[in-house]
Amino acid sequence: ALVVPTSSQYEWRSIGDRLPGETAILLRPITVATGLGLDVDSATPNLVVDVRSDGSEVSVVCESEVLAARDTPDTDPEAIAETADAMLRDLDPDVEYDARRRGAHAIGINPESADRLAHLLEITVRVASRPERVLAGGVLTDRKLIEAYFGASRPKLGRLFHRTHRPLGAG
Repeated sequence: ALVVPTSSQYEWRSIGDRLPGETAILLRPITVATGLGLDVDSATPNLVVDVRSDGSEVSVVCESEVLAARDTPDTDPEAIAETADAMLRDLDPDVEYDARRRGAHAIGINPESADRLAHLLEITVRVASRPERVLAGGVLTDRKLIEAYFGASRPKLGRLFHRTHRPLGAG
């Protein structure tokens, strides 16, 4: 399994196709949301902020997919807020309202920057203190789905991508 940012998923799928055996592509926003304990399979949108050393990704996750995602090469709260606002404004107004009402869930950002981001977005921002544990927890949760998919039972899953470059059936 490969955990990849949404913006580079197609490049990574191409790499996965060249690897021997079966390859599952896990989108990083879904893995983060799963690791945070959010219900990624529900219709309720979750705003996820993933701050990494190479920039930040802001996404909305619901119904086993990344509904929207935007990257910024910056990690400062002002750039993240600008990116999040632009992404949220492009969504259906009801989805935007629900995502803002629920607040954001963030990893890789310090508490002071999260407070600044919350002030700029005018929402609550919940911060996970150990991003590596969040990712590991998300991967472990998704691992069970991967094993079930590649095993004999083949459940219907929407958040795993097989190396055929298309999402697996969601139901």
